Amino acid sequence: MQPNRRHPGVKALVITGAGDKAFAAGTDIAQFQDFKGGDDGVAYERKMDRILDAIERCAAPTIAAIAGFCTGGGAAIAAVCDLRIAAANAQFGFPIARTLGNCLSMANYARLAALIGPQRVKEMLFLAKMIDGPTARDLAL
Repeated sequence: MQPNRRHPGVKALVITGAGDKAFAAGTDIAQFQDFKGGDDGVAYERKMDRILDAIERCAAPTIAAIAGFCTGGGAAIAAVCDLRIAAANAQFGFPIARTLGNCLSMANYARLAALIGPQRVKEMLFLAKMIDGPTARDLAL
């Protein structure tokens, strides 16, 4: 991690939701209705990867303060943070197998596998399985 030269007063970046119901439930799937083909999906994932890369490269330590649902893009944001602090009601997951039927970018697969292992990632994705706060703690998530 490099020193924060652009904003030397910033000591940490804390990302949180606006209450205890959700950290972030992910992308509004209504926006996908405007996609005309696969290229639109690839462009969307590239945009998300750029955003996640920026958070991951942030010079200040990043902390995801998670309460409630942390799903889809929200879970991806939490995964790139340096630390994740979760309330007991936290629920982590990628329910795309139930909702959209699409997939994550390879960069996101790699990030998740590095955090919780490839087998747990497969279980979460293929089964749209949610992980509760205590289980996330046990997994070092």
